Amino acid sequence: MPTTKLKHMLAGLVALLTWATTLSAQAYDVERNTSANRIYMLLLNDNPGAVYHSISISETVPTFVGTVVASIVPAAVNGGSSDLAALDFDVKPSASVGATGTIEITVAGQAAGVAINVVFTVPLDVVNSAPAAQGFVGTGEPTPNPGGTDTDGDGIPDSLEVAYGSDPYSASSIPGQVDTDDDGIEDSSDSAPNDPCVPSVFNATCMQDTDGDGKSDGSEGELTDTDGDGTPDYLESSMIDDDSDGFANEVDAANTDPCNPDPLAINCMPAEVRVPILGLPGYLLLGLLLTALGIKLTQRQPD
Repeated sequence: MPTTKLKHMLAGLVALLTWATTLSAQAYDVERNTSANRIYMLLLNDNPGAVYHSISISETVPTFVGTVVASIVPAAVNGGSSDLAALDFDVKPSASVGATGTIEITVAGQAAGVAINVVFTVPLDVVNSAPAAQGFVGTGEPTPNPGGTDTDGDGIPDSLEVAYGSDPYSASSIPGQVDTDDDGIEDSSDSAPNDPCVPSVFNATCMQDTDGDGKSDGSEGELTDTDGDGTPDYLESSMIDDDSDGFANEVDAANTDPCNPDPLAINCMPAEVRVPILGLPGYLLLGLLLTALGIKLTQRQPD
């Protein structure tokens, strides 16, 4: 007799009312000689003007999978709302540890007279010991709750958001699209789901500031180069002026040339014609001499 060991596999989000959609889930672990392994599928009808109805579920399975039953099939999903579907399956006693295969699940129905099919592909790995819940997992087992409280108005009842691990108080947090560190990459594809600076620092959440000018690399942009010198702004400080020409490195295409971009900058003048701090008569005399040579001066007041 197979062991009855319920495995919850939360296969993510289906956005309905598109002509055809194929959704791939991550690989799930299953144990040989087990029954009642369950894959949950969240059906979200994001078209408020049409009801998704006449829903049916079909599947193709790998050879190590035995009995398959569509255990939850909603009668309909109203526009702007969601509901659960579920598929239960057994893994044969003869399944070999290390075997792999894919269950392909087709959810078919109609909306506004149009046939809508959504296909889930769910990879399976046969292992010695599998966790009880996998995929997008929050708290508790998902339970159909049509018409339930939907605090954030995203069409998904709070109870399902909690079960899937998304935030029931944020309309931008949707099951199957969980992004814990808010770096714009869903956890399922994020190599460091709790670090907003990995895999990239160029997002609004990562506060890394490579050039130390008080602006994050993400806000400055990976390719932005204000002065066109080939060095992006996030590597050139807007607070440091290496050549003391009055232009910060970020806006100075020649950080070691005090005569660029302004050849009249005080630090661009040759040392021998810089105006010393003299008494007033001497300053006027020197000024007359230098002006006769065509050199423009910036008057400096004596101490």
